[in-house]
Parts: sequence; C-alpha cells; structure tokens
Amino acid sequence: MATKIIFAVFLLLFLETGISQNPLPDHDWIGTGRVSARVNANGALISEFLVPDNGNNALISTIGEISVWMGGLDPAGNLYVGIQRPDTSASDFRGGFRDIPGSAGVWKVTKEEIDQHKKDFEEDGNIDVVIPAVFAWPGYKNAFSEQFNGFPLDSVSPYMTAPFVDIDFDGIYEPGNGEYPFLGYVINNIERVPTEMVFSPFFVKPGQLYSTVPMDCHALFFSYDCDDATFLEDAVFGYVSINNDGSERLDSFFLAFHINGDIGDPSDDYMGALPGNSMVYFYNADTLQGSGFTGHPPVVAFKSYGNLLDTLGNWSGVNSVMPIHPASDDPPPFPGTTPPEQPIEFYNYMTGAWRDGSPLSSGGTGYQSGGQFVSFPFTGIPSNPGEWSEMSANNAPGDRRALLSNGPVTLKSGAVNRVLFTLDNVSGNSISEQIGTFKQYSYVQDLFLFTDFFPPAVSPFDSIQCLNTTAAMQPDAARGVLFPNPARTSVTLRTEDPGLHQIELLDILGRRLAIRQNLPGETSELTIPVGELPDGLYFIRWNMRNGKQGIGKFLIAK
Repeated sequence: MATKIIFAVFLLLFLETGISQNPLPDHDWIGTGRVSARVNANGALISEFLVPDNGNNALISTIGEISVWMGGLDPAGNLYVGIQRPDTSASDFRGGFRDIPGSAGVWKVTKEEIDQHKKDFEEDGNIDVVIPAVFAWPGYKNAFSEQFNGFPLDSVSPYMTAPFVDIDFDGIYEPGNGEYPFLGYVINNIERVPTEMVFSPFFVKPGQLYSTVPMDCHALFFSYDCDDATFLEDAVFGYVSINNDGSERLDSFFLAFHINGDIGDPSDDYMGALPGNSMVYFYNADTLQGSGFTGHPPVVAFKSYGNLLDTLGNWSGVNSVMPIHPASDDPPPFPGTTPPEQPIEFYNYMTGAWRDGSPLSSGGTGYQSGGQFVSFPFTGIPSNPGEWSEMSANNAPGDRRALLSNGPVTLKSGAVNRVLFTLDNVSGNSISEQIGTFKQYSYVQDLFLFTDFFPPAVSPFDSIQCLNTTAAMQPDAARGVLFPNPARTSVTLRTEDPGLHQIELLDILGRRLAIRQNLPGETSELTIPVGELPDGLYFIRWNMRNGKQGIGKFLIAK
C-alpha cells in the first residue's frame, strides 16, 4: 500500500511540472535506422519518405504524399466520398477524435520505452518511473489522458482508440497497472514488439459542399530496426482503421491510397505495378545518377494487403492501380488523366477508371490506347523490351502519382474495417534487380505478417535478433469449429477434445471484448452471446488444459 501511495504522490508531482500542458505534436517520424517516414496529424497521412542514397547513405526524400480516399453509395444510390489532401483547408478529414477539441496530434512510443515500463512493473507490481509516451498513449478510457494530452477519452469508441495489452481483460487502458501500447495485430502468433509505433486519429469533417462518408478513422504505423533483416529494415508498415459512423450502409465502397512518388527530382519519374504483389512502385525515368543521387537511384513501392472485408467475411483484394498525371506535366497530359475535381471523378479513379470514366487500357499511357482493358498499368519489367512499361512505351517522364484502390465492399452502419499496407525502399544497381527484390520482400513480409507456424514447423523469423523472442503464443494447435457462421445472436465453439479451459473474444483490431476462464474440466462446447456486438469480423482464441491453443474467426451479420 505504501508503495502505491508513493507512486500516486510521485505522479502528481510529475504532472504538476507542466509537461501535460505541452501541445500535441502535429507530426512525428517513424523509422528503422535506415528509412523513415513523416506521419502527420492533418493533411496528408505521410508527407515524406527518406531513404539512403546508394552512393553515400545521405537521406533523400522519395515520396511527396500518401493520402486516403474513400467512396461509396447509400441504399438510394447517392454518392458519398471522403478525400484526404495535403492542404488541410481543402481536405475532407480533420485530425483528432470526433467531438474532442484539441485532440489532433500524433503519439509515438518506442520498444525501449515499452520494455522499461514492463520491467518496472514486473519488479514489484508497481510503476516507479512514469514514461510519458506510455502514459499518454490514447488507449480506451485511459484515465491519464486528460493530464498528459489535455482531454479525456471517455467518449471515444474503443474501435478508434489506440491498441494496447490489456492485462486484466477489462478493456480499459491502465498504464499504472502495467499495461502498455501494443501493435494490436497478430504476427505469426508471436508478440514481436516493433521498434517504433506512431498512432494518428482522424475523421471526416461535417458540412462539406458535397456528401462525405461518415467515417471515424485512425492510422497506426510500426517499424523494426533490424540490421539482419533487410525486408524489415527497408520498410515502414501501417494500417488504417475505419468505422462507418453513419446510420445507413455504404455499398460499392472503396478505400484507396493516393501516392505521389518523388524520386529526388519529382519531374522525371516513372511508375509501374506488380498485380501479383498488390504493389505500385516509382523509379527515376533515366535510371542514371542524378536527381540528387550519387549512386543508382532507389525504387520505392507501396503495397496494400487488400484486406477490406465484405459482408460475408471475405477479403476484397486490391481492385486496381490508376495513374494520375498533374496538369503541370510537360508535355500536358490528356485531360481525362489529370487530378479529379468533382466527387464522381474521384470515385471513377477509385473504381479503376480514368477521371472521365473511360477504362484503363494496355499500351502507351493506358488512356484510350486501343489495348485490352486492364486493372493495373505498366506491369512489365522496365528493362525488358516487349513488356508494357513506361520506359518501353517511351512515355514522357513527369511527376508520377498513383491511386491504389481496395474494394468494393458493403459497409453496414457501425461496421469496422481495416487495411494493412507496407512502404518499401530498395537500392541496387539496376531496376530489374530492384523489382526482383521487391517481389522477394513481398513474399517474406506476407509470411511475417500472416503465416501461422505451428510445431513441429519452425518460424524462419525466430532467429532475427531485433525481434528478441521465440516464445510462441500457440505452442500446439487445438482443433475446433465455430458455428453458426455468420452469427446473429450467439456463436458456439466446439473443440475436438475435452478440456476447454479459457476463451477470449477479440474484435478485428485484436482487442479483447470478453474472457471466460476456469471452465469445467470436461468442457468441449461453449456458446457465447454476441447479439449486442456490431456487425463485422471477430476472433475467438481458446486454451485447453493440456496446453494446446486454437484460434478461429467468425462473422456477425444481422
């Protein structure tokens, strides 16, 4: 008791120093030690991506903008869009949590800070040293938010707050009780804390001149400083979560990323796409030393995992990649290929068509080329003659921008969804070599993020030193089924063997919504009420008395 009183007094004195009165930062950097990206509270989601020059390791910017676009139709067929822009006055989005003034900002926490916090708590069950980044983290109903951030979080939906490790399973972020920020995403069933995490909430502003999608959103970026794993060292990962806050569903909904590639000099770039990897990439048009680089220019790529969910719980996939040409390019581009201005033009691009609604076609610039209608442009390797690329088509280089679109899906009122992405950089001595490396990165990153390695299979990532863990969350697989699926009012778990000991119900963001422990020894079936939960995808994780574990997903669709 005395220790807890001392901690409370210390915390009070700490807060009185005035550190909590500092305004929230409007941006921060997330990096790996090799690359770094600037994350913003307002305007573009990312406004710079710094990578090393292959010749002297000086950092050079290769991305001018990554922004989020959304669009869908209400049941009456009316179009709703939401467009994020670098110009905050013109953007449909505003940073922060809806209806909470002063909440626009970004929150950054490092693995070192998390490890210090965990060690402090593990020593005696108390926090003796307050780490501001941990206590300010905007987890659900964080009681310290008002002191550290200047506003309470009581009214914010748990789906839109920052993820954390919930030690006591009550759903509330309590850093004073040893809880800490967490990725909120299961990676190979192993808790691998990133080197850095940056969280940024945003929402669609009301009162626009056209109908905007009623979305509450947040982005969480994460990175790994891994000298022995280039597929991590050359990448920044992230995901965008969205919540349909409107009263009606949105049909034919797309979530897209607008990427402005600026490889040194933004006026002499090309772009390409790798459909099998759901990736768009940007490279220097002359491929020679120049544009501020002393070595061969890098290639940067943006990949989306296309994991929007439809009403049946199936992934939608990446719909298309569309080039967008600034009107200021020289020579001037076709008007139908320039940046959109009207809502329907934004939506056309999201569906995989040009601004004027004409389809993307293979050959040349992809605009009314007479070729086959396609969903991805410039899919050939630039250095390979006979394959369709901007280089082989002799297109005029320029300020290349692309829209990578996920969908379409139906979003019901209250639905929560999320899309994961990767921003990669590759150096090298030729474009073909760099494109080959991107394909390798994509394959290994897929394994790292999504593959379950059950014994006796050994995870190939356990030997990576920066991950610093080999403790599997699932030492052995416990078989089970969930039914009905989709569910309406309840879902039943039936395991192959008796001895069900504990179950956890999680949402799509990895948050624990409920837990049942110490079940009777011979239990092999349990029914969980879910009628009060909103439609969407959920997970149930179960532990058996023999140490085996299992996990399954189910959909709620009322």
